[in-house]
Amino acid sequence: MTISKRAPGGFTLLELLIAFGILAFLIILLSSLVSGVQRAWTAGEQQTSEFQDGRAILELIGRELSQAVISPSLQLIHDPSLPPGLKQRANSDSLFFLAPSTNTSSGDLAEIGYYLVEDHSLSGGDAYQLRRFFVSPSDGTNYQIFSPANRPTDNSAPWVTSFVANSTSSIISTGVLAVWIRCIDSNGDAIPWLSANAIGVGPLRYNSAAHFQPAIPGQSNSFKYTNAANTAQGNLLPTSVELVIVTLDPQSFRKNPTIPSIPSQANESDLPNVRDTFNQQLISNNVKNARTFATRVRLLNGPQ
Repeated sequence: MTISKRAPGGFTLLELLIAFGILAFLIILLSSLVSGVQRAWTAGEQQTSEFQDGRAILELIGRELSQAVISPSLQLIHDPSLPPGLKQRANSDSLFFLAPSTNTSSGDLAEIGYYLVEDHSLSGGDAYQLRRFFVSPSDGTNYQIFSPANRPTDNSAPWVTSFVANSTSSIISTGVLAVWIRCIDSNGDAIPWLSANAIGVGPLRYNSAAHFQPAIPGQSNSFKYTNAANTAQGNLLPTSVELVIVTLDPQSFRKNPTIPSIPSQANESDLPNVRDTFNQQLISNNVKNARTFATRVRLLNGPQ
């Protein structure tokens, strides 16, 4: 009987096929693992970047807002009427105030404000722009807070509404889906909207130049708007301002998500419910990477 022997160092065809099969399986498995790790790493980087961007936005606004100043000639105003050409996002909030900036020969109090634009002539996250209104005191054309014709009134802010434009504002961030703002009194309560009171006119929600009785710290006396016959103009800042923003990363925008409208608010107490409703609508539209950031900024020159 003849016995076949394998050549020294050689492999049979069957062994080679088995080895190649095992190798192919390991390569496929390794590729799948690497791909999964890469996706997780990319998603983590995006979330970290979005988190950093959201916090950076609030830090920028908070740094300027905390320095806001007031006098009978100055004003902090929440949600004034803005020109339709700005394409302000419906039901988003805006805030305008004066704060120290770079010193100039005309002083150091700059006109500053933040508002959200929704412009669908642009694509992706660029359609949602958080803009910063900024006018230096050396700008003789647009700096109008001290102009007799544009000074603050009980129900308007002509120094803003007549001069806020693309030329007086810049893009701070894109991909910002919502901005909400609430002014807080010295007892930590949300200040009632001016537009919700009989003496108010919409859409103003807080106006430092309006007539009002401020809250008394530690007492039950709450903030109350009054009419001109009862009290003088308040000329006071809120004690603090609550800021809430919702952002979405660029990669999520590349999937052409359906962004819901911002729900309307009936009064200052609606913000928590409106925020939750908006986030639920985002999830229902399969927009699951949106992030909400919030902070409360104490105004150094407000009632303590």
